[in-house]
Order: sequence, then structure tokens, then C-alpha cells
Amino acid sequence: MSEKILSENEFRIVILHAVNDMKFKDIAKILGGLEATVRWQYNNAIKKVKNAYERR
Repeated sequence: MSEKILSENEFRIVILHAVNDMKFKDIAKILGGLEATVRWQYNNAIKKVKNAYERR
């Protein structure tokens, strides 16, 4: 089963923050969005991953 859990943008945000330890402010600059939006997308992405993990 190969379903996509995260959108490309959500995946990018998670990698930049969790793996590369970038601040949301800097990620927002790179992606051309607002810091609050990036933070919201990150939190939703983490919830999606947790839910997918728990369903398995």
C-alpha cells in the first residue's frame, strides 16, 4: 500500500523543520508564505503522520 500521507508542501515543511532544524520564520521566507500558516501546516502534517501510524 503506497498512499501519500502528506502533500509535497507539508512534506517539505516537516523536513525543513524537523530534520534541518529550521525555524518556521525562515521556512515561511523560503516558501513565500506566512509564519503562522507554515506553523499550522506543520502541526497538521504531524497529526496526519501520527494518525496514519496509529491506523497501521
